[in-house]
Amino acid sequence: MEILVYRLDIPNVFTPNGDGINDVFTIKSPLVTNLKGEIYDRWGTKVYEWHSSSGGGWDGRNAFTGMPCGEGTYYYLITMTDVNGKSTLLKSYFQLIR
Repeated sequence: MEILVYRLDIPNVFTPNGDGINDVFTIKSPLVTNLKGEIYDRWGTKVYEWHSSSGGGWDGRNAFTGMPCGEGTYYYLITMTDVNGKSTLLKSYFQLIR
């Protein structure tokens, strides 16, 4: 049985300033079959979430108010399932810079 090893590309900084470079927070991995992500501000308020196999894509706006989120530290919780059926929970932080 062949075991495939995945690699996630998760940014630690992103800059949603409209210049076309690094404007969307995305997670990339070709071997992930299911991915759920949640993003929280430094006070623990959820500002965005997604469910997909493509890695989501946060543009820096609060999904509930539509307003741009301010610069600062944000936290993510990512629950993913790889092609081998193994589920993993990842937690970390990143910077939003405008």
